[in-house]
Amino acid sequence: MLRYANGWDPLRDPAPPKPAETAAEQKERAWKEALAGRMDEKAAPYRTTARFAPGDLVDHTKFGRGLVRRVDGAKIEVIFKDGARLLAHAMPG
Repeated sequence: MLRYANGWDPLRDPAPPKPAETAAEQKERAWKEALAGRMDEKAAPYRTTARFAPGDLVDHTKFGRGLVRRVDGAKIEVIFKDGARLLAHAMPG
């Protein structure tokens, strides 16, 4: 068995574990998975007066491109690169 003078055995010690994914990396991965294959599609500009449906792409001035995950009355849940957000929609103009 291969051993070094200090007693370290390369076959005994497993590779160090991969660092855990950070929360920011998890959010970005979820965003990329949600928008997979849809990045080239045209997104509707976000406005509180606009009406959205699940699966719609929105372009928000502050949060960027997102995907409508859920609609609940006058609120929509949108997945953005930095995480999910609840936004208003279908408000009277």
